[in-house]
Amino acid sequence: MNAWLHAHDGAMRDALAHARRAPFATLFAVAVLALALALPLVGFVVVAGLARITAQFDTDPQMSVFLPLEATPRDRQALERSLRARPGIKRLRVVTKEQALAELQSTEGVRDLLSGLPGNPLPDTLVITPAHAAREAVHALRAELEQLPGVASVQVDTAWVERLEGILGTVRAVVLAVAAMLGVAVVAVTFNTVRLQVLTRAAELDVAALFGATRAWMRRPFLYFGAFQGIAAGLLSIALAAGFVALLARSLPGETAVAALPGRGLAMPWELALTALLAAAGLGWLGAWLSVWEHLGPGRRAHR
Repeated sequence: MNAWLHAHDGAMRDALAHARRAPFATLFAVAVLALALALPLVGFVVVAGLARITAQFDTDPQMSVFLPLEATPRDRQALERSLRARPGIKRLRVVTKEQALAELQSTEGVRDLLSGLPGNPLPDTLVITPAHAAREAVHALRAELEQLPGVASVQVDTAWVERLEGILGTVRAVVLAVAAMLGVAVVAVTFNTVRLQVLTRAAELDVAALFGATRAWMRRPFLYFGAFQGIAAGLLSIALAAGFVALLARSLPGETAVAALPGRGLAMPWELALTALLAAAGLGWLGAWLSVWEHLGPGRRAHR
């Protein structure tokens, strides 16, 4: 166990020593990787902010149950009692024909149009919020309500909710795609960086092999270097993304929906920051592993 810890401690020291020997090249590589990682981070924060904004809205689907025009108040009350006792209904609100007419008459330009009609053309309406928002449950409830006596028609208002969810899903998919592409770029940059290190230390590695050094011993410092470079890039990307998000939140007008949320709706969650840090370390390690496998794999020499 002590030998294993000593070997890994030596590998980590070797990796850090190599980074110190070429500080400008290391810092430049870390900056490039951090910029690549910061972009999807900002995207994830913005998507999370948009999701919190939509959560403020009442996105529950609603049904409008229209009674026949000739329905009496007694018919409406009987249907209302029946629906209130029915399972699957979360809320029920009554809009009488008189209330609907008064609301329409308060709309500019409609009052003159309604004044020419002989009576009230609007039916009594029961506005229902289903207990289950799933599309299948909503359509099943609609089919049941349409079969009830005293119901003229049922209209479901879910199109805008589905459209909003579709937009958020598309934005989330685009951010994930960009993150995946930039993750490949991080692996490629790390692969190239470690490849140059292997080539510059080819003679040293060949001599070590002659003295019995194993492939694992030779690969280990490069793997640690890739992981350390990824961690440094992850920390810098988190700082860059958090700074950009803070500036973006500060620049938002006070009347926007985002500004009404705590922290103006945009903040870097610690879970996202930790995930980004672990992902950066993993991508750095993967790029280094691919590079050393290419150059220091079984049966291969360090030089090309």
